[in-house]
Amino acid sequence: MFDETLLDSSPKRVPVLTATHWLISLGVGLLGFLLLYFSITSIFGPPESTKVLATQAVIFGAAPFFLWALFLCYVFSDTRHLGLSTWLWLLVVLLLHLAGFILYLIYSAAKTDNWKRATLPLAYIFEALLIGVTFMIPLIYTEALPRRN
Repeated sequence: MFDETLLDSSPKRVPVLTATHWLISLGVGLLGFLLLYFSITSIFGPPESTKVLATQAVIFGAAPFFLWALFLCYVFSDTRHLGLSTWLWLLVVLLLHLAGFILYLIYSAAKTDNWKRATLPLAYIFEALLIGVTFMIPLIYTEALPRRN
């Protein structure tokens, strides 16, 4: 479903991302997890438990690295299909992360006059941000989040 609705922007209705792109993104996510898992103790000191360490490594290492690699793979593949400047857009997404990806979606939708390619991903991104903020605000104001000493 995700691949069909979010990443299906080709006029031929062929998904932009192939299995190779997904494997590259998973590998980068795993690398991000391992980097953070083994370096977090030297940065913040020993965690309360290995579960906490693994959770922090997934949230702050694996997930962002996976999504960043997925954005880059998508932009690489899509710019080649559309004939846009691949290296320019890869550099924009590489430097600006999510904001660069959103800029690319809007630009490519304007170029192809296919706004469905931008509205669906933008709706998913903003919905995820809204849900994240909705859960974080009560935790911050009630001070339910644990503090590091």
